[in-house]
Amino acid sequence: MRIFGKMATVVAMSVVVMTLMVVQENNAARILMAVPIGSKSHGNFYMPLAEELARRNHTVTYVTGYEMSSSHPNIRVVVVPDVNIYEKMPNLFTTDTFTAMDAIYDDLKEVCIKALAFEAVQRLNDEKFDLLILCAALTECFLSFAHKLKVPFIYIYSNKFVGAYAALAGSPPFPSLEANFALDLEYPLTFTGRMMSTAQDLFDVLFNDWLG
Repeated sequence: MRIFGKMATVVAMSVVVMTLMVVQENNAARILMAVPIGSKSHGNFYMPLAEELARRNHTVTYVTGYEMSSSHPNIRVVVVPDVNIYEKMPNLFTTDTFTAMDAIYDDLKEVCIKALAFEAVQRLNDEKFDLLILCAALTECFLSFAHKLKVPFIYIYSNKFVGAYAALAGSPPFPSLEANFALDLEYPLTFTGRMMSTAQDLFDVLFNDWLG
């Protein structure tokens, strides 16, 4: 009887383990993570998020403008060429932010469409995804995936959410505490600096609404 009891225990434990494996697999999501635009260092923020999702048994298709490597089998990297616009940006240590952004403004207007038109990205239209994760900046054209697939999407950003990006992501900004990065204000912020930062944030929101 003890032998049969031990066998029954082993079988019961095996069933529990198999059930947990099935439940984990059923809860796994197919995620499209589109972060093609940004500097190479942004990958230090985005890729660990993808790897953590993969560790939790989700599969992640990671669209990027740079060669990225991951040893996790649940991560597939799709590299989009010719979208590394920040290589054209002047040195921010010697150039103010507005001048630097003006230098890449024309590229900023086209980079999302160029990334979306890439053949490997277009082939993703034939696949099924359960969730879309987008960089909050300059990836509006990738919302077409959310529209076609009828899936939810999440905005993420490697910098602080300010102005228009905060409004898009539904994350409250604090421009009087964290200066808008377009202004190059020095800390500690003065009262005038806080007012300028808040005004710039409001302008960003209004300008983005006007563009939309």
